[in-house]
Amino acid sequence: MIAISARKRHGKDTVADYICASRGMVKYALASPFKRAIVACSDYWITEEMIDGINYDREQEFFFNGDHVVEMFKSILREFGYHAAVYSVDWRPIRAKSNWSVRSLMQTIGTDIGCNQVDKLIWMHPLAKKIWCGQDNLVISDCRQEHEMTLMRQFGATVIHVINPLIRDTDTHITEAGLAVEAGDTIIYNEFDPSWGDSQKAESLKKFHARIEEVLSELKI
Repeated sequence: MIAISARKRHGKDTVADYICASRGMVKYALASPFKRAIVACSDYWITEEMIDGINYDREQEFFFNGDHVVEMFKSILREFGYHAAVYSVDWRPIRAKSNWSVRSLMQTIGTDIGCNQVDKLIWMHPLAKKIWCGQDNLVISDCRQEHEMTLMRQFGATVIHVINPLIRDTDTHITEAGLAVEAGDTIIYNEFDPSWGDSQKAESLKKFHARIEEVLSELKI
């Protein structure tokens, strides 16, 4: 199993996709369960393409009634078996908010409510079940918090950090703070500038793939 950590837009999905394509592993995102739940509980007004940022800017804000968001989040918690938590969560900040984006919805249900108020390991349980069932040929593409990475190391995962020194990070949410690099971890640098033209982007991706392959070979993966 491989666990990848990176801030947004640093290239973690590119690394995960390359590993899966070249090594026959399976990509899994910790956020997958609640991403799909958001789609379903929004009555499919929010699409999977929007959630995954496919031809869509997940930072784009839209109006979403706070009371409706609360009911949507309650449905998600019930779906995952956290019935009592519906009554213990402080919903007041959610009810008062009307400007949302796909990213802020995911950050709120995933971390601000899910991890901070319900269960620190709430999104680790589905992964742990997969491992228990023998599905460990996985590339975890979105390790964002220290407690998640701690458990990944306990699972015996190979830890890879993706860092792009050309990206200016402005998101102050805890999930975009970046994780500490520990002894035994591997770093892959992605020197890609989003402002480049198509030819530069293509050449950069080619070099990035070569760098990923070099690291995988060194790790004997």
